Amino acid sequence: MDQFIQMGVLVVQAEGLEWGGAGLILGAADLLAQLHACGSTSRSKGGARKMAVTEKDVRKALKAVKDPELGLDLVVLGLIYDIEIEDAEVKATISLTSPLCPVAGQIVDDVKTAIEGVDGVDAVEVELTFDPPWTPERIAPLIRASLGL
Repeated sequence: MDQFIQMGVLVVQAEGLEWGGAGLILGAADLLAQLHACGSTSRSKGGARKMAVTEKDVRKALKAVKDPELGLDLVVLGLIYDIEIEDAEVKATISLTSPLCPVAGQIVDDVKTAIEGVDGVDAVEVELTFDPPWTPERIAPLIRASLGL
């Protein structure tokens, strides 16, 4: 959180939010509640602030990774089995539609690259598993019906 005096008024900036103005007084409890509502932050190795990584952020990034055969993203297909986040480290457990997938290595690399692109992520591990094996039942029923599965 940065604080500075601007024309005699205390201005507090926190991750894109700004409070200030004539007559604005925020008590410490109010300010902390507002900052908490914005999400927690941490400092990177260089000292810059960054938002805490969330599973939602990771899943959003993974929607860019498509199964080359079906043309649908891994999230929709139910190929993302688990996402574990500890501080700025993310471990994703994924599967593929088939253990014989000829582009398995590329998909794993694409998953890693997508997660590395999430703001706040410092380290990524991608685990490929076939236990349990993927089945079309992992796809949401509405999408499964539109695919004729």
